[in-house]
Amino acid sequence: MLTAQSGDISLVNRLLKDGADINFCDDFGWTPLMIASAEGHTEVVQELIDRGAKRKCNDKSGRNAADLARLKGHFQIENLIIHADEIKKKKRKKKRLAKLRRGKEKFVTCDICDQLYPKHQLKQHQVSLTHQLAMEKIAQETAEPGFIISMNNIGYKLMKQSGWDGKSGLGSEQHKGRLFPVKSVLKRDRSGIQEGTKKEAKITHFSANDEESIKADSRDYNDSKKQPKTVACKEREIRESLGDL
Repeated sequence: MLTAQSGDISLVNRLLKDGADINFCDDFGWTPLMIASAEGHTEVVQELIDRGAKRKCNDKSGRNAADLARLKGHFQIENLIIHADEIKKKKRKKKRLAKLRRGKEKFVTCDICDQLYPKHQLKQHQVSLTHQLAMEKIAQETAEPGFIISMNNIGYKLMKQSGWDGKSGLGSEQHKGRLFPVKSVLKRDRSGIQEGTKKEAKITHFSANDEESIKADSRDYNDSKKQPKTVACKEREIRESLGDL
Protein backbone atom coordinates (compact mmCIF):
# COMPACT_ATOMS: atom_id res chain seq x y z
CA MET A 1 0.00 0.00 0.00
CA LEU A 2 2.82 2.39 0.87
CA THR A 3 4.69 1.53 -2.33
CA ALA A 4 1.59 2.26 -4.44
CA GLN A 5 1.23 5.57 -2.62
CA SER A 6 4.86 6.53 -3.25
CA GLY A 7 4.68 5.59 -6.96
CA ASP A 8 7.81 3.42 -7.02
CA ILE A 9 7.05 1.22 -10.03
CA SER A 10 10.14 -0.99 -9.66
CA LEU A 11 9.33 -1.76 -6.03
CA VAL A 12 5.70 -2.47 -6.93
CA ASN A 13 6.83 -5.02 -9.53
CA ARG A 14 9.22 -6.65 -7.07
CA LEU A 15 6.55 -6.96 -4.35
CA LEU A 16 4.06 -8.43 -6.80
CA LYS A 17 6.68 -10.89 -7.99
CA ASP A 18 7.25 -11.95 -4.37
CA GLY A 19 3.54 -12.72 -4.01
CA ALA A 20 1.98 -9.55 -2.60
CA ASP A 21 -1.84 -9.41 -2.75
CA ILE A 22 -2.68 -7.01 -5.58
CA ASN A 23 -6.29 -6.59 -4.36
CA PHE A 24 -5.54 -6.14 -0.63
CA CYS A 25 -8.01 -3.82 1.17
CA ASP A 26 -7.29 -1.69 4.24
CA ASP A 27 -9.71 -0.67 6.95
CA PHE A 28 -11.25 1.99 4.71
CA GLY A 29 -11.78 -0.44 1.82
CA TRP A 30 -8.98 1.05 -0.24
CA THR A 31 -6.83 -1.07 -2.58
CA PRO A 32 -3.36 -0.33 -3.99
CA LEU A 33 -5.09 0.69 -7.27
CA MET A 34 -7.26 3.23 -5.43
CA ILE A 35 -4.27 4.74 -3.64
CA ALA A 36 -2.19 4.99 -6.84
CA SER A 37 -5.18 6.53 -8.67
CA ALA A 38 -5.77 9.12 -5.98
CA GLU A 39 -2.07 10.03 -5.93
CA GLY A 40 -1.89 10.27 -9.74
CA HIS A 41 0.77 7.62 -10.37
CA THR A 42 -0.09 6.65 -13.96
CA GLU A 43 2.64 4.00 -14.40
CA VAL A 44 1.68 2.21 -11.17
CA VAL A 45 -2.01 2.29 -12.13
CA GLN A 46 -1.23 0.86 -15.58
CA GLU A 47 0.96 -1.88 -14.10
CA LEU A 48 -1.66 -2.88 -11.53
CA ILE A 49 -4.37 -3.04 -14.22
CA ASP A 50 -2.14 -5.12 -16.52
CA ARG A 51 -1.53 -7.56 -13.68
CA GLY A 52 -5.24 -8.02 -13.02
CA ALA A 53 -6.16 -5.54 -10.29
CA LYS A 54 -9.92 -5.20 -9.75
CA ARG A 55 -11.15 -1.86 -11.10
CA LYS A 56 -14.70 -1.92 -9.74
CA CYS A 57 -13.97 -2.44 -6.05
CA ASN A 58 -15.68 0.19 -3.87
CA ASP A 59 -14.47 1.62 -0.58
CA LYS A 60 -16.72 2.17 2.43
CA SER A 61 -17.94 5.42 0.87
CA GLY A 62 -18.98 3.58 -2.34
CA ARG A 63 -16.27 5.05 -4.54
CA ASN A 64 -14.04 3.05 -6.86
CA ALA A 65 -10.60 3.86 -8.29
CA ALA A 66 -12.00 5.87 -11.23
CA ASP A 67 -14.13 7.97 -8.87
CA LEU A 68 -11.15 8.75 -6.66
CA ALA A 69 -9.03 9.75 -9.69
CA ARG A 70 -11.78 12.09 -10.90
CA LEU A 71 -12.17 13.68 -7.44
CA LYS A 72 -8.44 14.39 -7.36
CA GLY A 73 -8.45 15.81 -10.89
CA HIS A 74 -6.50 12.95 -12.50
CA PHE A 75 -8.75 12.61 -15.53
CA GLN A 76 -6.17 10.75 -17.61
CA ILE A 77 -6.02 8.02 -14.97
CA GLU A 78 -9.84 7.95 -14.86
CA ASN A 79 -9.99 7.30 -18.60
CA LEU A 80 -7.24 4.72 -18.25
CA ILE A 81 -9.28 2.78 -15.68
CA ILE A 82 -12.62 3.09 -17.51
CA HIS A 83 -11.26 2.12 -20.96
CA ALA A 84 -8.78 -0.48 -19.74
CA ASP A 85 -10.31 -3.28 -21.84
CA GLU A 86 -10.07 -1.29 -25.07
CA ILE A 87 -6.48 -0.32 -24.28
CA LYS A 88 -5.60 -3.98 -23.71
CA LYS A 89 -7.00 -4.94 -27.12
CA LYS A 90 -4.95 -2.25 -28.80
CA LYS A 91 -1.83 -3.43 -27.02
CA ARG A 92 -2.44 -7.03 -28.11
CA LYS A 93 -2.88 -5.88 -31.68
CA LYS A 94 0.37 -3.92 -31.55
CA LYS A 95 2.22 -6.93 -30.14
CA ARG A 96 0.80 -9.14 -32.88
CA LEU A 97 1.89 -6.70 -35.56
CA ALA A 98 5.32 -6.43 -33.96
CA LYS A 99 5.72 -10.22 -34.10
CA LEU A 100 4.77 -10.22 -37.76
CA ARG A 101 7.32 -7.52 -38.50
CA ARG A 102 10.03 -9.47 -36.70
CA GLY A 103 9.92 -12.19 -39.35
CA LYS A 104 7.25 -14.47 -37.95
CA GLU A 105 4.76 -13.37 -40.58
CA LYS A 106 3.41 -16.20 -42.72
CA PHE A 107 3.74 -15.77 -46.48
CA VAL A 108 1.83 -17.64 -49.16
CA THR A 109 2.35 -18.00 -52.90
CA CYS A 110 -0.34 -16.81 -55.30
CA ASP A 111 -1.52 -19.54 -57.69
CA ILE A 112 -2.15 -16.99 -60.44
CA CYS A 113 0.87 -14.67 -60.49
CA ASP A 114 3.35 -16.79 -58.42
CA GLN A 115 4.08 -13.86 -56.11
CA LEU A 116 4.70 -14.10 -52.36
CA TYR A 117 2.44 -12.02 -50.11
CA PRO A 118 1.54 -11.94 -46.38
CA LYS A 119 -1.36 -14.25 -45.63
CA HIS A 120 -3.40 -11.53 -43.93
CA GLN A 121 -3.00 -9.21 -46.94
CA LEU A 122 -4.94 -11.24 -49.50
CA LYS A 123 -7.22 -8.39 -50.57
CA GLN A 124 -4.32 -5.98 -50.99
CA HIS A 125 -2.52 -8.53 -53.17
CA GLN A 126 -5.58 -9.20 -55.34
CA VAL A 127 -5.83 -5.52 -56.31
CA SER A 128 -2.09 -5.18 -56.96
CA LEU A 129 -0.85 -4.42 -60.48
CA THR A 130 1.15 -7.66 -60.79
CA HIS A 131 -1.87 -9.81 -59.93
CA GLN A 132 -4.20 -7.87 -62.25
CA LEU A 133 -1.80 -8.19 -65.20
CA ALA A 134 -1.54 -11.94 -64.62
CA MET A 135 -5.34 -12.20 -64.51
CA GLU A 136 -5.64 -10.30 -67.79
CA LYS A 137 -3.07 -12.54 -69.48
CA ILE A 138 -4.94 -15.69 -68.41
CA ALA A 139 -8.21 -14.22 -69.64
CA GLN A 140 -6.71 -13.53 -73.07
CA GLU A 141 -5.22 -17.02 -73.34
CA THR A 142 -8.45 -18.78 -72.37
CA ALA A 143 -10.81 -16.57 -74.37
CA GLU A 144 -12.78 -18.15 -77.23
CA PRO A 145 -11.58 -16.91 -80.67
CA GLY A 146 -15.13 -16.53 -81.95
CA PHE A 147 -15.32 -18.94 -84.89
CA ILE A 148 -19.12 -18.80 -84.76
CA ILE A 149 -19.11 -22.59 -84.84
CA SER A 150 -21.21 -24.52 -82.38
CA MET A 151 -19.37 -27.10 -80.28
CA ASN A 152 -22.14 -29.54 -81.17
CA ASN A 153 -21.39 -29.17 -84.87
CA ILE A 154 -20.22 -32.45 -86.45
CA GLY A 155 -17.40 -30.74 -88.35
CA TYR A 156 -16.24 -29.02 -85.17
CA LYS A 157 -16.14 -32.37 -83.34
CA LEU A 158 -14.24 -34.06 -86.17
CA MET A 159 -11.61 -31.32 -86.21
CA LYS A 160 -11.22 -31.60 -82.46
CA GLN A 161 -10.76 -35.36 -82.74
CA SER A 162 -8.12 -34.87 -85.43
CA GLY A 163 -5.99 -32.75 -83.10
CA TRP A 164 -7.34 -29.23 -83.54
CA ASP A 165 -7.10 -27.22 -80.32
CA GLY A 166 -10.20 -25.13 -81.00
CA LYS A 167 -8.28 -21.83 -80.96
CA SER A 168 -5.71 -21.81 -83.76
CA GLY A 169 -6.41 -21.37 -87.47
CA LEU A 170 -8.65 -23.71 -89.42
CA GLY A 171 -7.02 -26.28 -91.64
CA SER A 172 -4.66 -29.23 -91.31
CA GLU A 173 -1.43 -27.45 -92.27
CA GLN A 174 -0.08 -26.68 -88.81
CA HIS A 175 -3.36 -24.93 -88.05
CA LYS A 176 -2.29 -21.75 -89.85
CA GLY A 177 -5.43 -21.32 -91.90
CA ARG A 178 -8.16 -18.78 -91.48
CA LEU A 179 -9.13 -17.75 -88.01
CA PHE A 180 -12.62 -16.74 -89.14
CA PRO A 181 -15.04 -17.92 -91.86
CA VAL A 182 -15.07 -16.15 -95.24
CA LYS A 183 -17.04 -12.96 -94.98
CA SER A 184 -20.33 -12.96 -96.89
CA VAL A 185 -22.18 -9.95 -98.27
CA LEU A 186 -25.95 -9.79 -98.70
CA LYS A 187 -26.98 -9.31 -102.34
CA ARG A 188 -29.30 -6.33 -102.51
CA ASP A 189 -29.56 -5.53 -106.28
CA ARG A 190 -31.70 -7.20 -108.95
CA SER A 191 -28.93 -7.83 -111.48
CA GLY A 192 -27.76 -11.32 -112.27
CA ILE A 193 -24.69 -13.01 -110.86
CA GLN A 194 -21.73 -11.83 -112.96
CA GLU A 195 -18.71 -13.81 -114.07
CA GLY A 196 -15.87 -11.45 -114.84
CA THR A 197 -16.84 -8.28 -116.68
CA LYS A 198 -18.81 -9.60 -119.68
CA LYS A 199 -20.56 -12.83 -118.84
CA GLU A 200 -23.78 -12.83 -116.93
CA ALA A 201 -25.57 -15.76 -115.38
CA LYS A 202 -28.74 -16.75 -117.23
CA ILE A 203 -31.52 -18.09 -115.09
CA THR A 204 -34.09 -20.22 -116.93
CA HIS A 205 -37.13 -22.21 -115.98
CA PHE A 206 -37.14 -24.68 -118.87
CA SER A 207 -36.61 -28.40 -118.71
CA ALA A 208 -33.71 -30.15 -120.45
CA ASN A 209 -33.64 -30.25 -124.30
CA ASP A 210 -36.50 -27.75 -124.56
CA GLU A 211 -36.24 -25.77 -127.85
CA GLU A 212 -38.32 -22.93 -126.45
CA SER A 213 -35.45 -22.12 -124.08
CA ILE A 214 -33.32 -20.84 -127.02
CA LYS A 215 -36.11 -19.22 -129.03
CA ALA A 216 -35.44 -15.53 -129.69
CA ASP A 217 -37.99 -13.06 -128.47
CA SER A 218 -38.62 -10.71 -131.41
CA ARG A 219 -40.60 -7.50 -131.05
CA ASP A 220 -42.19 -5.31 -133.73
CA TYR A 221 -41.79 -1.80 -132.48
CA ASN A 222 -43.86 -0.42 -135.44
CA ASP A 223 -46.93 -2.34 -134.38
CA SER A 224 -49.19 0.23 -132.78
CA LYS A 225 -51.34 -2.46 -131.20
CA LYS A 226 -48.45 -3.87 -129.27
CA GLN A 227 -46.95 -0.48 -128.39
CA PRO A 228 -49.19 2.62 -128.14
CA LYS A 229 -47.91 5.80 -129.77
CA THR A 230 -46.67 8.52 -127.52
CA VAL A 231 -47.59 12.23 -127.85
CA ALA A 232 -44.19 13.06 -129.29
CA CYS A 233 -44.55 10.36 -131.94
CA LYS A 234 -47.96 11.72 -133.00
CA GLU A 235 -46.60 15.29 -133.29
CA ARG A 236 -43.71 14.04 -135.43
CA GLU A 237 -46.13 12.30 -137.83
CA ILE A 238 -48.21 15.52 -138.12
CA ARG A 239 -45.12 17.61 -138.98
CA GLU A 240 -44.04 15.14 -141.62
CA SER A 241 -47.47 15.14 -143.25
CA LEU A 242 -47.54 18.96 -143.30
CA GLY A 243 -44.10 19.01 -144.87
CA ASP A 244 -45.29 16.95 -147.84
CA LEU A 245 -47.92 19.57 -148.58
